[in-house]
Amino acid sequence: MKKIVALLMVVLFVALGFAACGGGERDEALVGSWQWDVLSTYQYTFNADGTGERNADGDPAWSSTFSWSTSGDTLRINPRGSRNESWTYSVDGDVLHLSGYAEYSYNRIG
Repeated sequence: MKKIVALLMVVLFVALGFAACGGGERDEALVGSWQWDVLSTYQYTFNADGTGERNADGDPAWSSTFSWSTSGDTLRINPRGSRNESWTYSVDGDVLHLSGYAEYSYNRIG
């Protein structure tokens, strides 16, 4: 009986470990499209399924698709074919604030 209980405990800890290593949280407040400023073409779109796209007319090096997740106040963006990014973020109404490499504010456009 002790062996069965010990085996069940091992299985439980392994299952909890896999659950903890999941894809991260998704902050639903981020879902939608955001533009850097009124005259800017720099835009992020965050989809509810953890994928997204960023676009900048005239700057193909910045435009890409990505996956994203959040943990606390940290936003992780993983662009396809580029280095991963980590930002401190907050959403204040229709304004997304990002800080890390620099500080940016984006306005919700959709």
